[in-house]
This record gives sequence, C-alpha cells and structure tokens, in this order.
Amino acid sequence: MRAARVVTNQTCNQNCTYCDRRAAVEDPAFARGPAVVARIDAALEGGAAELTLTGGEPTLRADLVELVRRASSRGAKVVLETNAARVTVPLAAALREAGLSVARVNLAAADARLDAVTRDEGGFEASWRGVQALACAGVTVELQAAVVRSTLPLLEGLPALAHDVHPERSDERSEARSRMGAAAPETHGAAYSRHQAAEQAHPYDGVSALQPSASDGRAHPDRVQALVLGIPVQGPDATELLPLDVAARAIERVEALARPMGLATRLSADAWAPPCLFSARVAHLFSLTPGGAERAGFARLPGCSGCEAADRCPGFPTAAVERFGVPPHTTIRDPRVRRKLSLISTVEEQIGRELIEPSHGPEGEEAIVRINFHCNQACEFCFVSTHLPPADEARIERAIRDAAARGAKLVISGGEPTLNPRAVEWVRLARALSGKPVMLQTNAIRLDDAKLAEALVDAGVGEAFVSLHADTAALSDAITSAPGTFARTVRGLDNLARTPATVVVNHVICEANHARLPQFVEYVAERWPRALLNLSFIAPMTDMVANQARLIPRYGAVRPHLEAALELAQSRGVRVVGFQSMCGLPLCQVPPRARAQLQLSPVDEKLSRGEFVKGEVCGRCSLSDRCYGLRRRYADLHGTAELEAVV
Repeated sequence: MRAARVVTNQTCNQNCTYCDRRAAVEDPAFARGPAVVARIDAALEGGAAELTLTGGEPTLRADLVELVRRASSRGAKVVLETNAARVTVPLAAALREAGLSVARVNLAAADARLDAVTRDEGGFEASWRGVQALACAGVTVELQAAVVRSTLPLLEGLPALAHDVHPERSDERSEARSRMGAAAPETHGAAYSRHQAAEQAHPYDGVSALQPSASDGRAHPDRVQALVLGIPVQGPDATELLPLDVAARAIERVEALARPMGLATRLSADAWAPPCLFSARVAHLFSLTPGGAERAGFARLPGCSGCEAADRCPGFPTAAVERFGVPPHTTIRDPRVRRKLSLISTVEEQIGRELIEPSHGPEGEEAIVRINFHCNQACEFCFVSTHLPPADEARIERAIRDAAARGAKLVISGGEPTLNPRAVEWVRLARALSGKPVMLQTNAIRLDDAKLAEALVDAGVGEAFVSLHADTAALSDAITSAPGTFARTVRGLDNLARTPATVVVNHVICEANHARLPQFVEYVAERWPRALLNLSFIAPMTDMVANQARLIPRYGAVRPHLEAALELAQSRGVRVVGFQSMCGLPLCQVPPRARAQLQLSPVDEKLSRGEFVKGEVCGRCSLSDRCYGLRRRYADLHGTAELEAVV
C-alpha cells in the first residue's frame, strides 16, 4: 500500500527540544487551505492509499476536519500526526466522523516530565486527555516518540501508559512501573478510572463493553495499539541526538516491555535506522519491501556487502554516521531474518495471504481466521508474520461470514487473538453464523484474567487450543522468548479448565524440549487431568522458521522420548491427539501402539499445497494415501532415510 505525507502547516503549540520541523511563524501561502487541498489531491492522484496529515501541529487549523473528510472521501486511509494537546471530545468525534482512521500522537513520556521536553507546561496532561478523547471516539491511537537524549530516561514508561487505557489494568501497570523504577502518574489514571467506573462491573459483557459508545464516551480497551519510535539524526540542538546503537538499545528495551502487554512496536518511517543495529528478536520493528534500497540521506557501508536485506534496506543515515562514526552492527546473513524483516509485496496483499487459512479437522473443513498477527510471545518456530498489522474489521468479518457460509468450523487465531480488543465479539459472531462451537487458538496469557476466559467461552468458544511448550518456567520462557509468560499461561489454562470448554494443550516438539516429553505428560496429567494433549512437530514450512538442527531434531532422536511419554499418557489417562494432522509426524514415525488407535482418512492434497515429499519406501507403505509424508525442508536438513514402509 503506497503511503504519502502531507504537511498541513509548520507552526506548533509545543516546542520540543529535538524538533527541526517547527516554524516560529506560519507561511501563509504554504498553509492556505487551497494549497493544502492541492497537496492532498496530488498525493491521492499519485496513487497514495494511505495519507498522513502532519505538521507542525495540524490541530492548529480550523479546517482540519474538512481536510480529513476530503482525503477519506476519496478512499484513502487517513492518519493524523499530532501532539493531541488541543484535541477535545467534540473535535475527536468530528475527526472520526470525517473518516480519520489513526491518530499518531507524539508522546515520549508517561508523566509530566515530558513538559520539560516539549517546553509546554501542562502539555502531558493535555495530550493524555486528547488520547482519551480520540480513543473514546473510536480512533485507533498510536503513541509516537523520538529517541533522543532528553527522552531516553522516559521511554520505558510508555508501554505501561499505553496499556492503561482500561482501568482494570491499573494494578498490572503499577507493577510494571515498579519494576522499571518509575513513579506512576497520579492524575490521568484516576480521572479515567472514574470515567469508566460503570464498565468495571462487566468489562467483557458483549458489544457494549468492547466498542466505543457515543452515549457514554467509553473508550475501546487497548485502543492504543502501537508504539512508533524514531531516531532523529538532525535537529536544532545537536546535543539531543544519540548514536544509532545507543538509540537502538533503548528501542529494544521498550519493545521488550511492550511485547508481553501485546503492544506492537515499530520504527518510524521518517526517523529510521537499519535492522543490522538490532537483534533478530526485534525484526518485527521493520516492514521492508524489495526494491526499497534507494533513499535520500542514506548510504551503504562496507559491512552492507553480502547483507541478505541489501535489496530492501537503504543503509545508514549519513548525518548520523558523519556525526558519530560507524556504529557497531552485524551484517544480516540469515535468509530467515530477511523474511521476518520483509513484506512479500504490499501490507494488504500479505494480510490477504495470511488472514484466513483452510484446514481440516475431525469434523471436516475448518477455517483459521487470524483476527490479528502480533503476539506477546516470540517463538522461533512460529510461521505467522507477526510483524503485520491486523486486517481491517470489515475484512475480518467478511472472512468469518464466508467461512460460515461454506459450513466450515471457525478457528479464531492470531498471532495471539486475545490481544484483539474485539476477540469476544468475533467469537460470538463466528458462533452465531456457523452454528458450531468455535475453536480458539491461544497462548492463554491474557486468560489469566478469569473473566475474559469465561466471556470467551460464554460467547461460543467450545475448544481452547492452548500452546504450552515446556513443563518448567525456565524452558518455556526460553522457547517463547517471553520471560514471565509461563506462569500466566498456566493460570490461563487453570481458568479454562474450570469452564465447559474442551481444553487442548498444544505442545510443539523441538530440539529444546523433546527430551522432556515424559515430564510434560506428567505435568499435564497432574494439573489438567481432563485436557487433551496435542503433539505437534516443529514445521519448517516457510522461511520464517530456520531450517537448522539447533531447532529441528531428527525423528530418531525424538522417538524414544515420545514412546516413553505415550506409555505414561496411557497409564495416567491422558488422551494424546494430533498425529494425523499436517503438524504431526509421518505416520511411520508414530509409535505402533499410538498409530493403531488413529482413525485415519485419505489426506487432502489441496491442503498440503506441495509442502510435503515422500520417499521411495512410501510407495510400499499401506498408509501412504493417509499420510502427508515428510516436510520438504526437513528432508533438505535431515534427509529421508528415517522413513519406513508400514505393512
């Protein structure tokens, strides 16, 4: 999707220490209405599908609502960059009615310390009131922050601030702030909690609790959906600028705090730094497209030679290199990292590829609908493009309606679907349209809130398919790259186990955990005796998953632990499933006793999509037509010699 930026005016009601865009006096010819309209029209006629109105501060304009209306009426997604200090409830409502989709609010701190940076006394409180007004109006809010010397000690408070849209999260926010050593602001949270007091009693009670309401002004939970962080390389005060590597470490710290909260983080398009400055774990900060290597103000360094992202990365900001020298960086050599940094073509097209996935279950056709892509964990074996933004709601609804019309069972998935503030609504819609209980694929972190778990089941979740990949916190948190989430998933499973829903614990077998399969079975049997255990095998099905032995064990190495685990499961009454799915094992690698209990049917070649191969021995196997075979990339890594003919 092509994006364009239109500067509406150059003056601003704030005077940030690092800003090089603010003009002391407005240029009348530049800011005159017809001139701005002409710039908007030119951008749209040039093919822009997303239009960002920026400044200066656009809310200084009396005609801002009409400018938004003009852009949106011609089909553009309209984004407003603002400090929100002048946004009132009526203005927010008017902007939303005119077609504003996203407000990107410049807010680099979580309390009034920001006023020293913006040189606007009371500016933080005014901006936060503006954020609330926009959220109440139904505008998606992103918080934008410049990573400079004066904001460096303030940035780590942003995830908790963004997470504080709903009053029930105040305790969690306070704990997060305590860990960071920052004092929680006292003013905005208290006022907002009073404003939302009526909702606290029934926070997940259907549509009314999850959608903005014109009558009572309630905000949409989690309406702050992203942090957008930028690294300025020029400005009026050179002492504010940071070396790129220092700024990159700060962004990584913020991202690590935001991820467990389900808050997306990305780099600003106009204050950007190359991905080789960052760890591979934050590749989702980027959305590079092939052919994007040419960009004014950027240059290649010797280390760029041989980089996997060379065809889509413009290199380093020349102003930063000239001021601070070449920063430490690591050339990207892994094609998988390039994939995680990139879009196949456009954001919209890639969303279209991954929004809905056909599948097949015991009851027939299933349709997996991803109501968002981001996640609060970062498993290396995940094949979902977690760097994608969610599809627009009309597209999600259409996917659910189409699948239900075909008679498919609906599977609500992600990313992590419980991060979508309308998750309960989507489940209710899927249940109502399909007439069938809905499956929810989740890591259950947010279901440590028993009320949310109950609300989802009441809405129509008949089966909760919960990912848990180890029986200890240390191993689980290492596999998911999300410290502290094992304990929350376990509590979420506890809550689900108290509901009528069927609980399926999904365990992905990988190099790190396969030797502990018996211990995992014992853990499930002891804690959730009525749960089913689904065993999946790590699938290098796309280049999102590294085809490396450090992740993907040989079947032969797994088999003795699997046999011991299945014997234990039988003695403890744990039902094990999943072997006949595409995420299972070739049937010849399933222990004979377990294989004999499977109810097998011919595989659907359309679903396998050419992803599997078979060896010569498969032609002599009695189960060949009921077995998918071997993943192509597993065969590339470990060969096909382990395959056997079952006679």
